[in-house]
Amino acid sequence: MEKRRVIALIDPVWGGHSRIYFAIFWKTLAQMSDVKVAGFCPQPDAAREFLKGYAIMNPEIHPLPVCTTSAKPGGFAAARQKISQWKHLARSLKHAETGGLVKIDLAVIIWMEPLMERFVLGPIIDHLFPYSWVGLYLHPYEFRMKQSRRYLLRDTLFPSYTPLLARRCKAILTLDEGIVEAMERKTGKPVLRLPDFTDTALPDAESELAKQIKTKSAGRMACGLFGVLQKRKGILHLLHAVEKKPQDWFFVFGGELPRNDYSESEWNFVQQFVSENHDNCLLWPKLIPDETSFNSAVAACDVIFAAYDNFAHSSNLMTKAALFKKPVIVSPGFLMAERVKKFRLGWILPRLSADSILELLNGLDREKLQPASQKALFSEYSAEHDDKCLARVLAQIVKSE
Repeated sequence: MEKRRVIALIDPVWGGHSRIYFAIFWKTLAQMSDVKVAGFCPQPDAAREFLKGYAIMNPEIHPLPVCTTSAKPGGFAAARQKISQWKHLARSLKHAETGGLVKIDLAVIIWMEPLMERFVLGPIIDHLFPYSWVGLYLHPYEFRMKQSRRYLLRDTLFPSYTPLLARRCKAILTLDEGIVEAMERKTGKPVLRLPDFTDTALPDAESELAKQIKTKSAGRMACGLFGVLQKRKGILHLLHAVEKKPQDWFFVFGGELPRNDYSESEWNFVQQFVSENHDNCLLWPKLIPDETSFNSAVAACDVIFAAYDNFAHSSNLMTKAALFKKPVIVSPGFLMAERVKKFRLGWILPRLSADSILELLNGLDREKLQPASQKALFSEYSAEHDDKCLARVLAQIVKSE
């Protein structure tokens, strides 16, 4: 009988999207007959409870220390913190092995950034962490963003992806198909494009937020912005557009508003807007309780606003929108615009501004929102980012080890 390979599934943070990655990675790996999964994260009890929602019962999960990020990024103090985190991670895996878990064959780190710092060199990680590993590099900004000349020498000698040069790093995972070749060339590692998967289940009954969208929109076209409502998601531009009351449109803002993300004047504007009770929008400034409620809200809208400010990477909101056949509005440049253009998933703003948003919305009607009118390739996009695609990539990782 072939020996089952033990995969250590590691979430160094536990929060936000990483919980979804942890659950779906686990579920996909556990379906492989020759794999045993052991989890590692800072909140084992919360993880066990969360995994129940994915029909994963009694998972083996070991504790990790919380990743600290108090030091300023890019310096030696931050590097010392990351080195300490690699030490703690190795101890946690070794403790699990001595406690009864058979030898770990491969560590899969579902979010690399909390463990990365440019001065943490590959040989240091190889010394501290004696396991073969692969990691998901979620936001590889240096492969998309223009680098500052001021730090050209530093960035050339010690790029931010330096930890990925470790000898024991067997492969790098990325959500960005547009940078695979460049990343392979610069790191010398196999780079695998991971689908931007997400939980797409709907609740048995419409969520409370979805019900309110349908009731309050009152036949108007609904444009939704969802998730943590950070400034980078273009919310200020969209609020200014809402103030000008584009005809036949209703706007939805669903998710937490992080106070620390806004300047004093910006926060005052947001609070004033909230207090004014605009009749053309629904404000839900709190956590959407779960993924099914989130999906229900997306499905209740006509258009999804995903025009993020200077954001070069992927968003699984596009995966949700494509599944429910909802067009998206995105900012120009970078990966999301490339995908919208390739699969005809919606519209690319010429620039991110209230005027550009208004001009676009005023030129749309219900007929233009229909997939047939756009010749949208929603199904084709969904197929590139579904569970089957994820299973193929993870199987490739497991078999190559």
